[in-house]
Amino acid sequence: MKINAINNQQTFKGLFVDHSKENGGNWKMEYRPYSWELEEGKPVMQNKKQINYQAAKLPNNEERFFINSNKVEVSQDIFGTTSYYKCPPERNNGEMRSRIDVGLPMNREDSLNVYLQKMEKFNQDKRNMLTKELKSPVDFVPVKIAYENEFKDALSQYNNDRGFFGGAKTENVSNMIEKTKLLYDRAQELYKNAMKYINVNESIPQTETEISKIKEELSLIEKAKKEHNYIDISNRGWEDADRPLINYLDEIASSGRPVKEYNKLIVLPGCTRWMKDIFNVLHEYAGSSMKINFDAGLSQEAKTRTMELVRFLIKEGSKKSYKI
Repeated sequence: MKINAINNQQTFKGLFVDHSKENGGNWKMEYRPYSWELEEGKPVMQNKKQINYQAAKLPNNEERFFINSNKVEVSQDIFGTTSYYKCPPERNNGEMRSRIDVGLPMNREDSLNVYLQKMEKFNQDKRNMLTKELKSPVDFVPVKIAYENEFKDALSQYNNDRGFFGGAKTENVSNMIEKTKLLYDRAQELYKNAMKYINVNESIPQTETEISKIKEELSLIEKAKKEHNYIDISNRGWEDADRPLINYLDEIASSGRPVKEYNKLIVLPGCTRWMKDIFNVLHEYAGSSMKINFDAGLSQEAKTRTMELVRFLIKEGSKKSYKI
């Protein structure tokens, strides 16, 4: 089966591909998982998670959920692509369009390109929030109004009505309690808005650091591809997905040449690793009889242990985010 390039899919927006047109106009969305969206090494569509603009990164399957002016429940990604919606009972008999098929995953390079676009949108949204929707709520005026116009007046009535022994009318006591609560609520709301503003602002450098890391890795992959110096086993949707790496290890083993002469970039679902670094890990943690001699050829036993390590990295990496 051939996977079309991301740029050639006109309906592709993020992880979702709209196939409704080919489906006779009936709702049909396809979800192509990131390479690192795995469970026990198998591609999955992870559950939707709400976008948190105070976080450094987006979740894999991010969601903006809202109810529009027609009372329709809508789920969209950060690009505004609707993946499902549900009408209220009084509209279209409560019609729900929720069919999402899981298609072939993307390889790591395509995954990083999509995630990069999303992260850049995420970062821009944060900056817009600081200058627009989060700026005005971080204002002391509502607290000042509550204090000047309501709390002080209630306090004055309370103090004026106090008798010789400190008593006050019940209604003025109740009014004082009510206005004190109002002042507290306004101050608490200001605190919440201020903390949100601070958290979003402080998360921006973290987000931009993540964006830089993605760009660096994409540049590394691009350079290795141009030099024909990489092996991609990141798409776990294929049968015998490890075959390119197995063939490369066979080549090393059969050549009889020193292991140190071989060093291609290995693209895994959750990271990229140089072959020499994988060998180094194996060498460091293997028993004395299993250590790799970099000045000699690759033994069949070392080849087997290398593949075991790679599969372990793939399995462990699927428990994390877009990288190991």
